[in-house]
Amino acid sequence: MLFVGIDPGKRGAVAVLDGDGFLTFFDIGDSYNDTGASKSSLDPNLFFDTVVSWLWNRPEKTIIVGCEQPIFLGSRFTIHTTMSGFESFGVLKTVLSEGINKLRDKSVIFRGIPPKEWIKSYPALYHPKQKREKEESVTEAKRLFPEFADQFERIVTKGSHKGNRIMMDGRAEAALIALYTKNIYADRA
Repeated sequence: MLFVGIDPGKRGAVAVLDGDGFLTFFDIGDSYNDTGASKSSLDPNLFFDTVVSWLWNRPEKTIIVGCEQPIFLGSRFTIHTTMSGFESFGVLKTVLSEGINKLRDKSVIFRGIPPKEWIKSYPALYHPKQKREKEESVTEAKRLFPEFADQFERIVTKGSHKGNRIMMDGRAEAALIALYTKNIYADRA
């Protein structure tokens, strides 16, 4: 069984957690192109070619996907998620669910998970009355996955920011969502 955590949006990532606790990452930004309404759209073909084809070649028959779902706040259409997050969520859900099911005899269970739901399972991240910082997710992911700590930051190798460390909060949150998905849904599959 594979557990997939997805932090949608251009800076997001896909983290795949296998039964041995090994993590594999795909940065969602690598599947974006310059078309669509926002001129920065998730390309389902690129996503399929990288992520879905990789999942397709895995021996596991059941794949449980936990994807942070976009949220509305208040009444009407008060949006608390960037449009890329809404777009990504829909494309990811469709491509993962339909793509894998049509290609092979795999079972894909897709769960949209509200941010508060998965965040509450990590006490270090849950602050009900204050905004959570992305750095906290990176710190928690490094604590829970120390052997993959180098995957949650990178060092800039070119340009004026050469040598600076950049937090890969999308990867950290995807890994935390994958672990949450495993903890919640493993027995229900």
